[in-house]
Amino acid sequence: MSAALQKSAEAVPRPRKTSYEAVHRLARRCVLVTIGRQSDGCAYGLHPWAKEAVRSLRPNAQIIPQIFVAYRSPDEFLTVQAPMWMRVIRMLTGLTPSQLQKLGGVNLWDPRRDEVWKVEG
Repeated sequence: MSAALQKSAEAVPRPRKTSYEAVHRLARRCVLVTIGRQSDGCAYGLHPWAKEAVRSLRPNAQIIPQIFVAYRSPDEFLTVQAPMWMRVIRMLTGLTPSQLQKLGGVNLWDPRRDEVWKVEG
């Protein structure tokens, strides 16, 4: 494997397995974004408690209910979409990265697969 390809593979975020109870606790400590992966793309939306957290910083925030980002193949979920996660989250919330950090940072949750990713940036 070439050095560039290996570095690219190392940069792909790894999910951690979780339980519903753990996600329930996590949702109170951060901005939790739920994701729904499909064959043609991924839908992103804020967990209800994340909406409350956003409104605690911006009471009149216009929160977008959901954003769908298409892909050519489900394999692109991590390789193409992961680098865009912070942009998608900023569009959903209207918050800056520093404001998101004040709320505990951001995690993505795939309820179908019981997977969580920490979003950096």
